[in-house]
Amino acid sequence: MLEFKKYTIFVLSGIFLLLAAGCTISETTGSNLQKDPEKRVEVGLQAANEYLRANDVDNALRHIDKVLKLEPKNAEAHQTMALIYTQEGNIEMAEEFYKKAIKYDPKSASARNNYATLLYSLERYEDAIEHLKVATNDLSYDNRAQAVQNLGLSYLKLGRISDAEASFQTALRLNPKLSQSLLELSDVLWQQEQYKLASRYLTEYSKVARHTPRSLWLGIQIERVNGNDNALASYELSLRNLYPKSPEYRRYMETKTDDR
Repeated sequence: MLEFKKYTIFVLSGIFLLLAAGCTISETTGSNLQKDPEKRVEVGLQAANEYLRANDVDNALRHIDKVLKLEPKNAEAHQTMALIYTQEGNIEMAEEFYKKAIKYDPKSASARNNYATLLYSLERYEDAIEHLKVATNDLSYDNRAQAVQNLGLSYLKLGRISDAEASFQTALRLNPKLSQSLLELSDVLWQQEQYKLASRYLTEYSKVARHTPRSLWLGIQIERVNGNDNALASYELSLRNLYPKSPEYRRYMETKTDDR
């Protein structure tokens, strides 16, 4: 999913932040840093992102302010500001800083992907797709598979099923363990009456993610058609035992009644 923990393209899968994992929080002070502005920017960004990871917004802002005084057009700093404002729920300011980040670095795949997350949460799917296309075209982008998946999810919202299917296929070529792409592709294939293939993708999904009410109900529907009694019984038992109060279980019981 996109790279922010509140505004996600789906609930929830593959979330990434622009935060350096495993780094120790550093301060942008000290004589050695004062002599090296570039290093001060680097350390300031690292510190801001670590504070943001720890939900310490005040200190994150303090460090980003220092970075922006040194480099007012630093795209990553503006993007971090956007993440801060998103976390605070200030969508207007978040958008403003995403636009600045993209203005100063139009090719930034991470900024495009993060901004698309926010746009998706606002149901601005066409706008999200515009930015995701840029992100997915960057072959060097570390989270390209996630961005392609997000593109597919955005297409789904607009009913562009063929485009969504193609995106999920591409995402899985880049990362075969993307659980959301496996599930969505299984659902798309089910709707297209490609039941055997739908079953195959759902089986792969079960290897990398815990079943949800949705995935179990999908499995029940698929295996009813396929006539795979063992798989059907397994899905039914899991839905009954794990999610007896879910809407999917109620639907399952309704269909059991209908069958009678």
